[in-house]
Amino acid sequence: MVLYSQKGIASRYAAMGYQLPFSIAQLRAQALQRFRVDMLAAGLNEGGIPDDYIATPCLTTSTLSMKALLASWGHPGIEEWSETRIANTKEDAWECQGVTHDSKYWYFTQRNEIFARALPLSSDGTVDRTQPWGSISKAYGTGLLAPEADLESCKVGDIAYDHFGSPCYFDGQVYVPLEPTDKTSSGPALIVSHLPGLNPHKLSVLAFSNPFSGQFEAQRQAGWVAINPVDRCIYTSMQCKRLSGLGESGSHVILVYSLDELVPVAMLGISQEESGQWGTQFANLDMSAHVFKGFFPAASFNHYEERVWAADYVSNHHYRSPKFPLDGIAGGVFDAHGRLFLSLGEDYDDSDASSKGRVCCYSGFDGMPLGCRVAGTGCSGWGCEAEGLTMWNGELFLVTLHNGYYHDNMNFQVLSPPGFPAWTSR
Repeated sequence: MVLYSQKGIASRYAAMGYQLPFSIAQLRAQALQRFRVDMLAAGLNEGGIPDDYIATPCLTTSTLSMKALLASWGHPGIEEWSETRIANTKEDAWECQGVTHDSKYWYFTQRNEIFARALPLSSDGTVDRTQPWGSISKAYGTGLLAPEADLESCKVGDIAYDHFGSPCYFDGQVYVPLEPTDKTSSGPALIVSHLPGLNPHKLSVLAFSNPFSGQFEAQRQAGWVAINPVDRCIYTSMQCKRLSGLGESGSHVILVYSLDELVPVAMLGISQEESGQWGTQFANLDMSAHVFKGFFPAASFNHYEERVWAADYVSNHHYRSPKFPLDGIAGGVFDAHGRLFLSLGEDYDDSDASSKGRVCCYSGFDGMPLGCRVAGTGCSGWGCEAEGLTMWNGELFLVTLHNGYYHDNMNFQVLSPPGFPAWTSR
């Protein structure tokens, strides 16, 4: 199987120490090799993860297009995108977690709420793409979590849930991760799908098979979800909980689940030691779990800091060094080419730091790194962090948050490709 000839892509691939593959098997083999090299560079026990646990679902689809594959390797040049902040889009935001959109609305998740704002309409009824929204009034919200509750605001069985994560719109529904109040020993994170009108439609379970224990475990943290339209899989990660068994430092891995394939929780084979009571509770509720595909083959920033075009950002002392695995992911979004853009809300002890966010890009086909840049948060000092992100009108809209003592201010950092008109503050 011969790939389409694109010298630019081939040269970039070769610069990373790999030859442009001529078969899907070669492509997967190189993805696995890159993943293991990154893990070893981070000092982690990568050898304990069998190949079957490393997911490249896009490469196993029977409808794989080599043209689409090459497009997914196209360099987005994200380090060259311009940045213009839209400030104070919502005061008293109560920890806004992320944003997504369909053809009519922007959907925002806060810690305990999801709400919508209408896209702006021109006089002819089309969307006015010169502004992000027509008005700042709330269109509608949902009360799955009590709006003013903090703890135990929603219960599934006897397990309390109190935290929405960064959402994803896909195929007519808004998907939102829902985390339990106790993220160390209680039940699994859930995916809540919402129909138009933001009415909760279905709850489904996130539970993965640990390659070291051989048992299914609850994914108790899920701060974001992104759905790849190429393979119809859910991508997410555990913000703080590291995968046990990888060594003393652990690792923040990206987990991949099938959107459409679900199995009853009772069929997962959860060990009594790991599950406590959640396995029984969810089985009694007739809950289904998304089929776990494996870990996405992207583990660290090694390649970014070795690349010439990242030099300006590497010189910033807030940029993570290669010894750190990929962590602190706050949001993700796929573009039409199957490229995964991630926002990282890393925090630092430096009270004067103004760059506490990062945006990275990977090919969703094989995890090949395609670019990374520091993104400002619109404030400095304690409480500044990057959250979720979405793509609109060819640009990345990154939610940033300034955590205050009495209220939070939510901003947008808009990243635009070269040649795009920059947004003005509003």
